[in-house]
Amino acid sequence: NPKNYSLKGWSNMLRRFLLALIFMTPAVIEAANADKVWTLDECIRYAEEHNINIQKQALSMSQEELFLRDGRWAFVPTVLVSSIHTVSTGRVLDPTTYQFEQTNLTGNNSSSISSEITIFEGGQKIHVLNKAKLSLRAAILKDESVRFNLRLNVTAAYMDVLYSKEQVFIATLSASIIEAQVARLEILHNVGRITESDILQLRSQLFAVQNDIAMANRALQLARLSLCDLLEIDDYRSFEVAEPDFRGMIEADIDLDAAIDNHPDYRLAILNQEISTINLKIAKSSLYPRISLSAGYGSSFSDARRKSIVEQNGSVRYEPYTFLQQYKDNASAYISIGLSVPILTGMTMNNSVKRARIATVEAEYAAITMRKQLRKKILQAQIDCDTARDKYLCAQEEACYAQEAQRQIDYKYNLGTIDYLTWYAAVVELSKARYSLAEAKYTYYLKSEYLKTVVSSL
Repeated sequence: NPKNYSLKGWSNMLRRFLLALIFMTPAVIEAANADKVWTLDECIRYAEEHNINIQKQALSMSQEELFLRDGRWAFVPTVLVSSIHTVSTGRVLDPTTYQFEQTNLTGNNSSSISSEITIFEGGQKIHVLNKAKLSLRAAILKDESVRFNLRLNVTAAYMDVLYSKEQVFIATLSASIIEAQVARLEILHNVGRITESDILQLRSQLFAVQNDIAMANRALQLARLSLCDLLEIDDYRSFEVAEPDFRGMIEADIDLDAAIDNHPDYRLAILNQEISTINLKIAKSSLYPRISLSAGYGSSFSDARRKSIVEQNGSVRYEPYTFLQQYKDNASAYISIGLSVPILTGMTMNNSVKRARIATVEAEYAAITMRKQLRKKILQAQIDCDTARDKYLCAQEEACYAQEAQRQIDYKYNLGTIDYLTWYAAVVELSKARYSLAEAKYTYYLKSEYLKTVVSSL
């Protein structure tokens, strides 16, 4: 009763509730979701968020982003600042006067700042930057390709689970039919109308069907395991899937050229061809001379040094030489232009250019091969989908006729006008028809889902 709780009581209840949420273990969460029924879209979304291959590809994209930053920063001049302080004793060389001094303890300090920039290097930095941009695009396309293939794999595994569940259902249904006949024959045997051998034959067939149920359950567990492996889920035994909205094949024809041009694998092959062309430009840039510009500024200090002052009478007087004054008097600056010309490099640069040129041809061939493979794959998928549709329609008719035939034969068998072998043959044919219908249905759905995935990428 809320009236019996004080403000402190409600606060304690809220605190315990929050602690329960914080310390809830994954096992408890899995148990709470054990009754969840997963749809195909939910499986695909969950796989895209948790699949390890997607996460690895995200790391690859992060690396390519870092390479792109490196390419941009390559145009910025390098700036180096250094400062060295040295303490010496004995006969020490004064770095400011280049004379030896006999001291007990001497401290020297020198500091400098320098900068360097490459003015010309055959356009290598520009090519490296362009390559980094294309490599990032290639990583994004690779991510699309991984997600595309993951959707297909999850769909195939999802259909395999549904097909395995239907196999279990069909085998269980066949067992129930035989069990009903066993119960009926036991009644007839008790009144002496049939012999015990008839019951033994039927029980033998019942154990065979029960073995089929066991094998179908094993196939179902393996199918669940494969699907959960794609989703990175550990609890596969209680994983349940929902029957999808079976709409069959898409009605619109596929624009084959557009489907190939927009396929992530083909776009990636074209992009790799562009990257190989840039690699050739980078290799050629190594044959050009390099011109660099550098500048620097520095100064130094030594506490062994004294400032000499010449008096009017010609005598020399020494005074302490302060740190700031020495840094001001010893300051120096420089600017230089460097030229580097590759003359003899053991043919390594020329061979690099030749290898890069060969790589461009290989990338071109790879793009052509990929287009041919995708064309064949999509056309084959269309043919398979049409065939699966026809097979599914035939399987529906076959299952209907087998169902009606088994019903009539079952009626005759109950009247005693046909023997056991004829009746059991009808049961076997009905099971075969149901298995064929299940296989045709999910094969048809899988093929049509592949074509839908291809169309959705246009």
